[in-house]
Formats: sequence, structure tokens, C-alpha cells
Amino acid sequence: MVLISKEIAKDSSGFNLTNLNFAILGLGFFILVLVWLSKAYRIFVIARGMGEKISLKHCFQIYLATCFISHITPFNAGGTPLQVYLLHKKGIGVGKATAVTTIDLGLHSIIYIIVLIGILSFNVGLLGRQGLFDLRVLKKGLLILALIAVFGGLLYYLFRHYWSEKVKSLIGEKGWLNRLKKEYHLFREGSSLLIKTNWAAMIQAVLASIAYWLLYLILAPLILIAMGKTVDIIALVFRQLIFNAALPLIPTPGGSGGSEVLISYLFRDLTGTQGLGLFVFIWRIYTFFSSLLVGCFYFLRITR
Repeated sequence: MVLISKEIAKDSSGFNLTNLNFAILGLGFFILVLVWLSKAYRIFVIARGMGEKISLKHCFQIYLATCFISHITPFNAGGTPLQVYLLHKKGIGVGKATAVTTIDLGLHSIIYIIVLIGILSFNVGLLGRQGLFDLRVLKKGLLILALIAVFGGLLYYLFRHYWSEKVKSLIGEKGWLNRLKKEYHLFREGSSLLIKTNWAAMIQAVLASIAYWLLYLILAPLILIAMGKTVDIIALVFRQLIFNAALPLIPTPGGSGGSEVLISYLFRDLTGTQGLGLFVFIWRIYTFFSSLLVGCFYFLRITR
């Protein structure tokens, strides 16, 4: 937030806040609620498809509560176990709650990868043939991933003796590798069972996943439109996807400070120096602070 405040202070000399289109920003909040609802609906249809009775309202509350915990735990690690716990608290067995959560996360990741591959293909293919593809977009994404890898390697070098023991325990008989295999098999078996018993629910879950990503990826273009900036849809979507890939790797609670630096680096040439701080601030309101505050409210309400 300190970085954002400094950027906004710099922007104030060249960008008038009264030029913002607040109607479009309001539309952004409406779309944000639809993003939350699409995620909640995916959980809802998966659970109902597996024969469990749970309301969309409860799924909505559970999702936002898990957002809150994900935001305040390193590497967003706390959200998944909390979702299993809260589904179980609503009367769903631990096994089915785990299956629902695994299918939910699996579909989320699969649609993300499909969208990312599609955007990359579009960039390299169509724009390349038309001579419009800007290699700077791809270079920036690769550079960010490389810097994160270097940072992770440096941390490993500094704490290699401590981490070596942790890694051994993680990949042990009951460690991370076995848990990963178990989650993969659980996703495969759960999704296969859901398709066989209630294929319509699976289709609805896939459509909800597509809706989630489409709505989420509209947010950044809306901010730029509200600021009166030129919008490059392909570049914006690609950079949002890069941001989402890198965010869980930032080892801070919720990736807060690091994410602001990352956003500034990714979007600087699209927003210009004037307006960058404001763009980052609005973006963080949409993608972090709103779900942090609303999620905190629901977390306290349904866990007490």
C-alpha cells in the first residue's frame, strides 16, 4: 500500500481523479460480485451433483471465507483446507467435501490453462502473422517467472540444510508427493463419477469455470476504460494470467506487497507512468481488499 500511495501521489500532478468514470467502476463491482457468484455456483453444482444438499448462499459464504484465509496465509495455502472444513460443517462428509473441493480446484486450473494457451496461440499466431505481436509482452512474463525462480533458488541456497529436511518429510511415505497423487486420483475418480451420475452438473460446473475467468479478465480493461486509457485486450488478458500464475509463488501473506510490485511492472507500459498508481489501487480493491473485507465478515460469521 505504501508503494501504491507513492505512485498515486506522483500521478496526481498529471491525472485528475475527476476524469474517472465512476459508473464504469461501479459496473466493475457488479462484475466482481458475478465473479464471486460464478465460483460459488461451481461449488454448489458440484456438491448438488454428488447428492449433497447445500444452498448457493452457503457456497457463496464459504468461498469468500476461504478467500480471506487465502489472502492472509503464505502462498494462499489456507483456503483449500478451510473449504473442506466448512463444507463438512454444513453436513457434507469429509470424503465428499474433499472430492468437491478437489474437482472445484481442478476445473479452475484446467480452464485457466486452456485460456492461457488460447491467448498465447492468439498472440503468436494471429498477431504474429499480422506483424502486430509485441515480443515485450512475452519477454516480461518470462522475465518475471525467471526472477521468481532465481529468488526461490537464493532462498533455497540460504536455507538449504533446513529445507532439505523439510523436503524429505514432504516427499516421504505420507508426504507431499503421495498427497499430490491422491488428489489427482481423487479428482479423476470424483469427476468421472460426477459425469456418470449427473453429467449436467459437470457441464454446469465447467460453464461456471469459464464464466469465472471471462468475468475476472474483464476487470482490468474496465479500469483502463474508466481512466480513459487505450485498451489492448490481448495484452491485458495475458498479463492478468501471468499475474495469477506468479501470485501464489510470492512468499508473503496474500502476496500483498510483492503483488503490487508485480502489477506495476506488468502494466506500466499499458497505463503509462501517469495513472499507474491509481490503476494498481483500483485493481487491488477489486481483486484483494474487497474479498478480504467481505471474506473476513463471512469467516467470522460461519466459523464462530
